[in-house]
Amino acid sequence: MKSIIVYSALKLPVNSIFNISIVQKKISNSEYVDFVNKLEFTDYVDSLYAPLDVNTYCDITCQCSKKYTYSSKDDVPSDNVICSCGRKVIEFGA
Repeated sequence: MKSIIVYSALKLPVNSIFNISIVQKKISNSEYVDFVNKLEFTDYVDSLYAPLDVNTYCDITCQCSKKYTYSSKDDVPSDNVICSCGRKVIEFGA
């Protein structure tokens, strides 16, 4: 499976706070923020180069190894997504 964009969570220590979402946009070399809404996120993904052999829109892997795969732009949720382990996967409203 090949996606336009892939996000993989860093393995955090067990006692870490899960309040940092996996899906974020880079604003400088060391700063990241959440996307404001689904439209901002999908506009960003749409602006990326997509090879012809891409078959999914976005692939996200949580630190607990659970995968979130969105086949198309329409499949991306409009609301925040929190993994069953408690980690924020997508959080809108930067």
